[in-house]
Amino acid sequence: MPFLSWLIRRTTLPMYLRHRGEAGQLSYLDEFARIEKLSLDEINQIQLHAFHKLMQHAYRFCRYYREIFRDIGAAPWDLNSIGDLQKFPVLTKELIRENLDGILAKNIDPRRRLRSATGGSTGRPLVFYRDQTCREKKLAMQLNFMRWYGFLPGDKHLFFWGAARDYDRLDTFKARIVQRAATRRWFVNMNDLKTENFDRTVERLANLRPRLVSAYPNIIYSFAQEVEKRNKRVKFDKIVVTAEQLFEHQREKIEKVFGAEVFEQYGSREFGTIAGECLYHDGLHYFAPGVVLETVTEEGRPSGENPGNLLVTDLWNYAMPLIRYQVGDLVRLEHAPCKCGCELPRVGAVAGRVVDAVIKPGGEAIAGQALIAVIRKSEIDAQTQIIQKGPVEFVLNYVSGRKLPEDKLSFIRSGFNSVMENQVKIDFNRVDKIERDRSGKFRYIKSEVRSPLKI
Repeated sequence: MPFLSWLIRRTTLPMYLRHRGEAGQLSYLDEFARIEKLSLDEINQIQLHAFHKLMQHAYRFCRYYREIFRDIGAAPWDLNSIGDLQKFPVLTKELIRENLDGILAKNIDPRRRLRSATGGSTGRPLVFYRDQTCREKKLAMQLNFMRWYGFLPGDKHLFFWGAARDYDRLDTFKARIVQRAATRRWFVNMNDLKTENFDRTVERLANLRPRLVSAYPNIIYSFAQEVEKRNKRVKFDKIVVTAEQLFEHQREKIEKVFGAEVFEQYGSREFGTIAGECLYHDGLHYFAPGVVLETVTEEGRPSGENPGNLLVTDLWNYAMPLIRYQVGDLVRLEHAPCKCGCELPRVGAVAGRVVDAVIKPGGEAIAGQALIAVIRKSEIDAQTQIIQKGPVEFVLNYVSGRKLPEDKLSFIRSGFNSVMENQVKIDFNRVDKIERDRSGKFRYIKSEVRSPLKI
């Protein structure tokens, strides 16, 4: 264990967190480390207790939920199990915008509400609120997952990040002292990866030697490609990817170039980190004492073993309870035990954004990975983005120094026809750059066809 990391963890970091009123996250971290070692029955009991507390709170202090209880003819004390959530309607972004005042808890002083917003990658950003206790628990849960990878508070942490609003400001001498003596967070931004800055960035990162790297998959994958192309050498220990979907070819390339094991995490702005891979890389565990996950079909029925629209109930957010909130992701839940021995339940697979689904001519929504797989199998050497303009009309934007050869174009057309079970029209559009969304995320697929899964 590096002595400086240990010293910071024991001294300056707790002092800094107390100054910010966030010291509670370290005590929550100890509590969560204990809970994750419990049996599934014990974890479920903690979850059920938290569920009852939240529902009673929502009933007493949130007009919106009190009206829902009235509509379903029930009260909090009538709820016997987590399964009773299915009596409640799905909470969408639009419903939140229309009923925000009724969802905000009236016993929480507005001055104690912490405002945040989604990145707006699916359109208009959603403003939401949480309280300080909720925020500290979210941060502790994220630290608990990172502890699985050998990272402890006080260790060096490097970010290849897309959302500029998350960067630590280092424009003052005090901020730089805090970075080195407490937070120990470094960020790589897109300017650092430009050609004229690339060699200097590689040298800086080689000397930094972070304990953990957190990254958007597409950013660190592009960096890995450039490092390999230039025959540079940068080694990391562990890499955690999040915020975007990770594809297997990306994992393989990142691990090969940096000599680091890659772990996937899943989360959202509204809930923070929700789930993370363990050392066995067999699905992602989620911290059930803090969240309830459901997956439902287009008709709102439980999807069982199949991928479904993810609904999240946050058991910690008392300022603005989010009950059966539709995140907009297609997810499969795993019900078998994990070989690692931890009995926290798992997300089996994240199949992508609902808005990244492709709509077949008959109206069926299918995961966009099917088309992405066609692109991968074509082995074209280009960054690509698929835009569905109509049921059988697509635009494929690609970044390349030359036009794609005809055999590749023919392969892609044939593959798209097979997936869509129809003859499709594809316009191949060579571009200089594919822009990221306002949230900093890269979207492989955009569909302008209305999806039956509404968010």
